[in-house]
Amino acid sequence: MKSVVLERNVPAHLRDPGRRWYGLSMRARTIFYSRSASIQDPRYLRGARRTAWKGRLCLRTSRKVYNQSLVAMMIAEQGESATEKIVRGWVGNLATDVFANDTQLLEAIAAGQCDVASQTRTTTGASSRNGRLPVKPFWANQKAGGVHVNISGAGVTGHSRRAAAATRFLEWLSAPRRSRTSRP
Repeated sequence: MKSVVLERNVPAHLRDPGRRWYGLSMRARTIFYSRSASIQDPRYLRGARRTAWKGRLCLRTSRKVYNQSLVAMMIAEQGESATEKIVRGWVGNLATDVFANDTQLLEAIAAGQCDVASQTRTTTGASSRNGRLPVKPFWANQKAGGVHVNISGAGVTGHSRRAAAATRFLEWLSAPRRSRTSRP
């Protein structure tokens, strides 16, 4: 699918070089921690395997795609052996059972069940920004590549009967929010 509009609206690093898909949104995994915890400098979860985190860590279930993609990225960057060591460390430092979603994770920190957790920065992050929950984000690894990011994207299948209309819809979705006043 070739589209000048999509090429203009979506940065090259967020699209397939073969023009099969275009990234339309990103979700970053960051660390959230208790405002009342004695954490001077919460480090990226690679450091959460250290014994200083014993009984202080909360995580989401490994069944969620966000955790699966995080671990897959770590395997690609560090290899299976190093990643397995890190993940075993996380499990060894869990304060409680894993959680089904990010809202439960933030609520667990607020309730004192744990001090720190990795979370996908979504609308649940708004709870910490507006002060409803006493948790704070920490954007780790900023000097060495940043946090893990999941990209959600879309493309048009080669056999689409309405490829032009589908492409216009993706162009509309990729436009800055302020210019989406009319329908595609």
